[in-house]
Amino acid sequence: RNWVSECGAVGGVRWGDKCYFVHTSDLASHSEARVRCSSRGARLLSITSQVENDFVSDLLEAMGGDTLSFYTEGVMNHVNHLSQRRVNSLSLPFSAWWPGWNGTQSGRRSTARNTEGTSCISLKKKFPVPQRGGEEPVTASADYFFWQSSNCEEKLHYVCETNKIDVGCINGRGMTY
Repeated sequence: RNWVSECGAVGGVRWGDKCYFVHTSDLASHSEARVRCSSRGARLLSITSQVENDFVSDLLEAMGGDTLSFYTEGVMNHVNHLSQRRVNSLSLPFSAWWPGWNGTQSGRRSTARNTEGTSCISLKKKFPVPQRGGEEPVTASADYFFWQSSNCEEKLHYVCETNKIDVGCINGRGMTY
């Protein structure tokens, strides 16, 4: 198989039926990231399973350098303190919210303080560590990229995805397909 060709000439990373393109050289708001992915014939990252989230977290760890936050396609609508997560108007079948250092906190409300309106779902690996006595919280890195709500206007890095390209089968020494 020609794994590289299945992601086109731009050099994405193939996994399953998708190709992932990690963009760490420029920052963008959520809407700007969507436009930039679209202009490349791709879409903003949409994670639909724990296995995919594990792969993407490993990919970002390997390719993201010191980058700590990436936009996904996910958006949260907040109405009357209820949140609905969606991608392309569909409710998400899977989630990987930051569980907190002790496993009891949810990252859904941690950074985007909207009670009404919209916030965007990002992948982050740096989170506040609670301090005793009302001290200002410090942050520390987790070993995994978890979901967290973000202000959609915040400038973050982003990941685009496409479906892999069917390049056909190569016969013999690659002279015919």
